[in-house]
Amino acid sequence: MAKKYTKRADGRYATTIKANEIDPKTEKRKTIYIYGRTIRELEEKKGADTGRARKRNIYII
Repeated sequence: MAKKYTKRADGRYATTIKANEIDPKTEKRKTIYIYGRTIRELEEKKGADTGRARKRNIYII
């Protein structure tokens, strides 16, 4: 099982979300990077970003 969160050198936590949208330049799925000071903040931002992505018809994998 892969790690969900990474603690960065500056003390923030980071995670990524893979979108189903294809980048025309690289022909790969777009990756959305999310940062937060705590894991709880990171989870809240992750939920908000997935909600915004659904409104734009970008499906999160």
